[in-house]
Amino acid sequence: EAKMSMRVWGLAVALVAMQLAEAFQLTGYSACRPLLPAASCSFLRSRALCAGLSPSTGRGRIQNQGNVRTTLRMAGAVEAVDAETFEVIIQEETKPLVVDFYAEWCGPCRLVAPQLEEVAQTMKDQVRFLKINTDENERLATLMQVYALPTLLLIKDGAVVQRAEGAMMANQIRDLVKTSFF
Repeated sequence: EAKMSMRVWGLAVALVAMQLAEAFQLTGYSACRPLLPAASCSFLRSRALCAGLSPSTGRGRIQNQGNVRTTLRMAGAVEAVDAETFEVIIQEETKPLVVDFYAEWCGPCRLVAPQLEEVAQTMKDQVRFLKINTDENERLATLMQVYALPTLLLIKDGAVVQRAEGAMMANQIRDLVKTSFF
């Protein structure tokens, strides 16, 4: 298993210092929380909730998710990257970064994907937008303290300056990026 660079470890240490009370959250079922300790949250229960299924049985819809895009690896301004690529980008990129930690099965992640793409299309000259699949990059998600999905990390000069959890609309993402970076 490849070792993470000191810069990535430094980001992880910086995240420890951030208080959970400062985390930007929306109410309701706006975030999937499968990565919390088992005592706090059942992984299967969260997975069922995020897929829009009944948490007790895993069957039957509990909400109408409407017209949800199912593909999260969209071609466009948001780049899907793995842990190794992320490590290189963190070390070399001069633009601020918006990093979306997501999972294919996460309903709120599916809602955020087209919203993030919309913002990325308009801001790609000033900010680099990345997506990291937490199921394929579990170690990095743990290292970056991603405990809910989707989680956006806003990184400038190698440091996390803001984090946001839960579903957001394009205007909310745009405002978050502008207040964090400009």
